[in-house]
Amino acid sequence: RSTTPGVYAFGPRAAEARLETDKAYQRRFMEEASIPGCPDYEVFDDTEAACEYVDDYDGDLAVKPAGLTGGKGVKVIGDQVTREEAKAYLRDSDYDRVVLEERLVGEEFTIQAFVANGDVRATPAVQDHKRAYEGDEGPNTGGMGSYSDIGPSLPFMAEGDYDAAVAVLEAVVGALPDYKGVLYGQFMLTDAGPKVVEFNARFGDPEAMNTLPVLETPFLDVLTAARDGDSLPELDFSGEATVCKYAVPDGYPTDPDAGAEIAVDEESVGDALLY
Repeated sequence: RSTTPGVYAFGPRAAEARLETDKAYQRRFMEEASIPGCPDYEVFDDTEAACEYVDDYDGDLAVKPAGLTGGKGVKVIGDQVTREEAKAYLRDSDYDRVVLEERLVGEEFTIQAFVANGDVRATPAVQDHKRAYEGDEGPNTGGMGSYSDIGPSLPFMAEGDYDAAVAVLEAVVGALPDYKGVLYGQFMLTDAGPKVVEFNARFGDPEAMNTLPVLETPFLDVLTAARDGDSLPELDFSGEATVCKYAVPDGYPTDPDAGAEIAVDEESVGDALLY
């Protein structure tokens, strides 16, 4: 938050931002506030107890450090690692707390919303891909690229899935009425509907690059309404589909060639936006 008098900060305070910074708090908050879409989970501060749970659980699990890891700390049993590899990861990493939760199977998508004064203004859904290397054969990253469609939904989503996910964000704000800023919900579209993978208290990287260029409502109008205590404006979008593609150094994300120069032929970019 801003520490300069008179400067408005469009973002949550630390207490609300715990939705992102503490995954154990995030799940307990969802359970206690009856937020829909919460998977089965357990929180452990004892490594051996967590390893026993891995052995005893009937099904696959996602292993999540409770704190921030830059999108690179989660290990999914049955996809990325075996049970034995998951237990070795827990023992070698020596995290203070971990969240073990049911592995969610389906298609992932993200919805970012502008929030202030109790209002929630959702932007179009975006799907990113996190695995490095062609064919998604590499480790998880913070995001390698993403796309959005011409409307608020995505091709794999059925009617009502987008609204169900937005309802989750609205329920979060209903339980945190002082929240302001961007509320990012990452969802897994399972057979039982959208389930929450995580929340972030900020724009998504890369998802912001899909949504902000097609936002026709002036973003400044959103910020001034939030600052002045007014209702946030309804959002209008251009109706264009978007694709975001990253270029990264060799070895990313585990051992990147830091400082490597990446050359892009700007003439070949055409009408695309180059960051």
